Amino acid sequence: FELEPNSIKCCNLRIASEVFDRIRTKQREDEDLVLILNALGTDKAKHFNTGTDGLLRYIDRTCVPNDGELKRIILEEGHHSRLSMHPGMTRCIKTSGSRFGGLG
Repeated sequence: FELEPNSIKCCNLRIASEVFDRIRTKQREDEDLVLILNALGTDKAKHFNTGTDGLLRYIDRTCVPNDGELKRIILEEGHHSRLSMHPGMTRCIKTSGSRFGGLG
């Protein structure tokens, strides 16, 4: 951040959530996911990988451990976050004066 007399310049924006840390920790406690983690690089886990963040993924989708509390937290954050969207949907922001009937 750079402070100037009439403004603040933001050079980098990072939005973080501790949910990913919880998922990563719980993945290492889930017996089925631990077996997959141990089989990475073999034919048994050919569609699985871990990214630079250490999260186990299946075809680029994060593997969520079978933990009811964690699933509840993910659903709540997804439904209450202003940045979330349901897969396959787009958000329309209403703006007055738009040439597309108020949708932008």
